[in-house]
Amino acid sequence: MIDQVDRELKAWVSNAGSIAETKITLAPPGADQGVVSLYLIQVARVMTPNENPRNSPPPSVIMLHYLVSVQDDDPLRAHRLLGDLMFAALEEPEFEVNLDPLPLAAWTAFQHIPQPAFVLKVPLRRERPEREVKLVTKPLDLRTVQVTSLHGLLLGPEDIPVHGALIEIPELQLVQRTNRKGAFLFTSIPAGARKRTLLIRAKGKVIEQTIQRPGTAADPVVVRVQFDD
Repeated sequence: MIDQVDRELKAWVSNAGSIAETKITLAPPGADQGVVSLYLIQVARVMTPNENPRNSPPPSVIMLHYLVSVQDDDPLRAHRLLGDLMFAALEEPEFEVNLDPLPLAAWTAFQHIPQPAFVLKVPLRRERPEREVKLVTKPLDLRTVQVTSLHGLLLGPEDIPVHGALIEIPELQLVQRTNRKGAFLFTSIPAGARKRTLLIRAKGKVIEQTIQRPGTAADPVVVRVQFDD
Protein backbone atom coordinates (compact mmCIF):
# COMPACT_ATOMS: atom_id res chain seq x y z
CA MET A 1 0.00 0.00 0.00
CA ILE A 2 2.80 2.44 0.80
CA ASP A 3 4.38 1.76 -2.60
CA GLN A 4 1.13 2.92 -4.23
CA VAL A 5 1.37 6.22 -2.32
CA ASP A 6 5.02 6.46 -3.47
CA ARG A 7 3.95 6.18 -7.10
CA GLU A 8 1.06 8.64 -6.72
CA LEU A 9 3.28 11.13 -4.91
CA LYS A 10 5.96 10.94 -7.62
CA ALA A 11 3.29 11.65 -10.24
CA TRP A 12 2.00 14.59 -8.17
CA VAL A 13 5.51 16.05 -7.83
CA SER A 14 6.05 15.64 -11.55
CA ASN A 15 2.89 17.63 -12.32
CA ALA A 16 3.39 20.25 -9.58
CA GLY A 17 7.04 20.89 -10.47
CA SER A 18 6.90 20.26 -14.23
CA ILE A 19 9.68 17.71 -13.91
CA ALA A 20 10.12 14.23 -15.38
CA GLU A 21 9.41 11.34 -13.00
CA THR A 22 12.84 9.93 -13.86
CA LYS A 23 14.30 12.91 -11.96
CA ILE A 24 12.38 12.02 -8.79
CA THR A 25 13.93 9.61 -6.31
CA LEU A 26 12.76 7.96 -3.10
CA ALA A 27 16.32 7.80 -1.81
CA PRO A 28 17.57 10.16 0.95
CA PRO A 29 19.08 13.52 -0.04
CA GLY A 30 22.35 13.19 -1.90
CA ALA A 31 22.16 9.40 -2.24
CA ASP A 32 20.93 9.38 -5.84
CA GLN A 33 21.23 11.42 -9.01
CA GLY A 34 17.61 12.57 -8.89
CA VAL A 35 16.63 16.22 -8.73
CA VAL A 36 13.80 15.83 -6.20
CA SER A 37 14.21 13.53 -3.20
CA LEU A 38 11.05 12.11 -1.57
CA TYR A 39 12.48 10.25 1.40
CA LEU A 40 10.03 8.43 3.68
CA ILE A 41 11.49 9.53 6.99
CA GLN A 42 8.69 8.63 9.43
CA VAL A 43 5.37 6.80 9.76
CA ALA A 44 2.84 7.93 12.38
CA ARG A 45 -0.55 6.62 13.41
CA VAL A 46 -3.61 8.87 13.21
CA MET A 47 -6.31 8.45 15.87
CA THR A 48 -9.83 8.49 14.40
CA PRO A 49 -13.05 8.63 16.45
CA ASN A 50 -15.43 5.71 16.07
CA GLU A 51 -18.49 7.53 14.78
CA ASN A 52 -20.61 4.41 14.16
CA PRO A 53 -19.12 1.59 16.25
CA ARG A 54 -21.98 -0.87 15.63
CA ASN A 55 -21.72 -1.36 11.90
CA SER A 56 -19.06 0.71 10.18
CA PRO A 57 -15.75 1.03 12.02
CA PRO A 58 -13.62 3.93 10.81
CA PRO A 59 -10.71 3.21 8.49
CA SER A 60 -7.23 2.67 9.88
CA VAL A 61 -5.15 5.73 9.05
CA ILE A 62 -1.42 6.31 9.15
CA MET A 63 0.44 9.44 8.12
CA LEU A 64 3.47 9.03 5.87
CA HIS A 65 6.12 11.72 6.45
CA TYR A 66 8.22 12.42 3.36
CA LEU A 67 11.31 14.65 3.52
CA VAL A 68 11.22 16.74 0.33
CA SER A 69 14.45 18.28 -0.88
CA VAL A 70 15.83 19.46 -4.23
CA GLN A 71 19.33 19.00 -5.69
CA ASP A 72 20.43 20.97 -8.75
CA ASP A 73 23.66 22.45 -10.08
CA ASP A 74 21.83 25.77 -10.39
CA PRO A 75 20.78 27.02 -6.89
CA LEU A 76 18.21 29.42 -8.36
CA ARG A 77 16.52 26.57 -10.24
CA ALA A 78 16.58 24.37 -7.12
CA HIS A 79 15.05 27.10 -4.97
CA ARG A 80 12.34 27.81 -7.55
CA LEU A 81 11.38 24.14 -7.77
CA LEU A 82 11.36 23.75 -3.99
CA GLY A 83 9.08 26.78 -3.66
CA ASP A 84 6.72 25.47 -6.36
CA LEU A 85 6.40 22.13 -4.57
CA MET A 86 5.92 23.76 -1.17
CA PHE A 87 3.09 26.04 -2.25
CA ALA A 88 1.45 23.28 -4.30
CA ALA A 89 1.48 21.04 -1.21
CA LEU A 90 -0.07 23.80 0.93
CA GLU A 91 -2.98 23.97 -1.50
CA GLU A 92 -3.72 20.24 -1.28
CA PRO A 93 -6.45 19.61 1.36
CA GLU A 94 -5.25 16.05 2.00
CA PHE A 95 -1.62 17.02 2.66
CA GLU A 96 0.03 18.55 5.71
CA VAL A 97 3.25 20.52 5.46
CA ASN A 98 5.84 20.84 8.23
CA LEU A 99 8.35 23.65 7.66
CA ASP A 100 10.38 23.07 10.83
CA PRO A 101 14.09 22.71 10.00
CA LEU A 102 15.51 19.20 10.03
CA PRO A 103 17.97 18.68 12.92
CA LEU A 104 21.64 18.90 11.99
CA ALA A 105 22.11 15.35 13.29
CA ALA A 106 19.80 14.10 10.53
CA TRP A 107 21.84 15.80 7.82
CA THR A 108 24.97 14.32 9.39
CA ALA A 109 23.39 10.86 9.19
CA PHE A 110 22.62 11.50 5.50
CA GLN A 111 26.24 12.61 5.02
CA HIS A 112 24.85 15.69 3.32
CA ILE A 113 25.26 19.40 3.98
CA PRO A 114 22.13 21.06 5.46
CA GLN A 115 19.79 22.51 2.85
CA PRO A 116 16.25 23.90 2.60
CA ALA A 117 13.65 21.14 2.81
CA PHE A 118 10.19 20.43 4.18
CA VAL A 119 8.26 17.43 5.46
CA LEU A 120 5.18 16.44 3.47
CA LYS A 121 2.63 14.41 5.43
CA VAL A 122 0.42 12.18 3.27
CA PRO A 123 -2.43 10.09 4.76
CA LEU A 124 -2.75 6.39 3.98
CA ARG A 125 -6.15 4.84 4.75
CA ARG A 126 -7.18 1.23 4.93
CA GLU A 127 -10.86 0.39 5.23
CA ARG A 128 -11.87 -2.13 7.87
CA PRO A 129 -14.66 -4.67 7.28
CA GLU A 130 -18.08 -3.92 8.68
CA ARG A 131 -19.04 -5.77 11.81
CA GLU A 132 -21.54 -8.54 11.37
CA VAL A 133 -24.96 -7.55 12.68
CA LYS A 134 -26.84 -10.48 14.16
CA LEU A 135 -30.58 -10.82 13.64
CA VAL A 136 -32.86 -10.40 16.63
CA THR A 137 -34.48 -13.78 17.32
CA LYS A 138 -36.04 -13.08 20.73
CA PRO A 139 -38.51 -10.48 21.98
CA LEU A 140 -36.91 -7.32 23.30
CA ASP A 141 -36.50 -7.16 27.07
CA LEU A 142 -37.22 -3.54 27.94
CA ARG A 143 -36.13 -2.43 31.38
CA THR A 144 -35.87 0.94 33.05
CA VAL A 145 -32.28 1.73 33.97
CA GLN A 146 -31.10 4.72 35.93
CA VAL A 147 -28.41 6.74 34.19
CA THR A 148 -25.68 8.99 35.42
CA SER A 149 -22.76 10.92 33.99
CA LEU A 150 -19.06 10.23 34.19
CA HIS A 151 -16.45 12.91 33.85
CA GLY A 152 -12.77 12.80 34.54
CA LEU A 153 -9.24 13.92 33.84
CA LEU A 154 -6.58 12.05 31.88
CA LEU A 155 -3.11 12.82 33.21
CA GLY A 156 0.24 11.66 31.90
CA PRO A 157 3.67 11.71 33.52
CA GLU A 158 4.12 14.46 36.12
CA ASP A 159 0.31 14.93 36.04
CA ILE A 160 0.43 16.75 32.69
CA PRO A 161 -3.02 16.74 31.01
CA VAL A 162 -3.22 14.57 27.89
CA HIS A 163 -4.97 16.47 25.10
CA GLY A 164 -6.76 14.79 22.16
CA ALA A 165 -6.84 11.26 23.58
CA LEU A 166 -9.75 8.94 22.79
CA ILE A 167 -11.50 7.52 25.87
CA GLU A 168 -13.74 4.53 25.13
CA ILE A 169 -16.09 2.48 27.29
CA PRO A 170 -16.09 -0.71 25.16
CA GLU A 171 -19.09 -2.43 26.78
CA LEU A 172 -21.27 0.64 26.07
CA GLN A 173 -19.67 1.48 22.70
CA LEU A 174 -19.16 5.07 23.79
CA VAL A 175 -16.19 7.23 22.80
CA GLN A 176 -15.15 10.72 23.89
CA ARG A 177 -12.04 12.84 23.25
CA THR A 178 -10.15 14.77 25.93
CA ASN A 179 -9.91 18.56 25.69
CA ARG A 180 -6.83 20.72 26.25
CA LYS A 181 -7.15 20.28 30.00
CA GLY A 182 -7.29 16.49 29.66
CA ALA A 183 -10.98 16.45 30.62
CA PHE A 184 -13.59 14.07 29.18
CA LEU A 185 -17.32 13.63 29.78
CA PHE A 186 -19.84 10.84 29.21
CA THR A 187 -23.22 12.48 29.76
CA SER A 188 -25.35 9.36 30.04
CA ILE A 189 -24.24 5.90 31.18
CA PRO A 190 -25.98 3.22 33.30
CA ALA A 191 -25.63 4.00 36.98
CA GLY A 192 -25.39 0.43 38.30
CA ALA A 193 -21.81 -0.66 37.77
CA ARG A 194 -19.23 0.32 40.40
CA LYS A 195 -16.31 -0.29 38.05
CA ARG A 196 -15.75 0.55 34.41
CA THR A 197 -13.07 -0.54 31.96
CA LEU A 198 -11.70 2.25 29.77
CA LEU A 199 -9.67 1.96 26.58
CA ILE A 200 -7.35 4.94 26.21
CA ARG A 201 -5.85 5.70 22.80
CA ALA A 202 -3.15 8.37 22.86
CA LYS A 203 0.30 8.96 21.41
CA GLY A 204 0.06 5.81 19.31
CA LYS A 205 -0.64 3.63 22.36
CA VAL A 206 -3.75 1.72 23.47
CA ILE A 207 -4.03 1.38 27.25
CA GLU A 208 -6.72 -0.53 29.13
CA GLN A 209 -7.52 0.71 32.61
CA THR A 210 -10.22 -0.10 35.15
CA ILE A 211 -11.65 2.80 37.13
CA GLN A 212 -13.80 2.98 40.26
CA ARG A 213 -17.00 4.98 39.97
CA PRO A 214 -16.76 8.15 42.09
CA GLY A 215 -19.07 8.75 45.04
CA THR A 216 -21.34 11.14 43.13
CA ALA A 217 -21.77 12.16 39.53
CA ALA A 218 -20.28 15.54 40.42
CA ASP A 219 -16.95 13.96 41.44
CA PRO A 220 -14.41 13.55 38.63
CA VAL A 221 -12.41 10.38 38.15
CA VAL A 222 -8.69 10.97 37.67
CA VAL A 223 -7.00 8.56 35.26
CA ARG A 224 -3.20 8.49 35.26
CA VAL A 225 -1.27 6.77 32.48
CA GLN A 226 2.37 6.23 31.63
CA PHE A 227 3.65 6.12 28.06
CA ASP A 228 6.64 3.87 27.60
CA ASP A 229 9.19 5.14 25.10
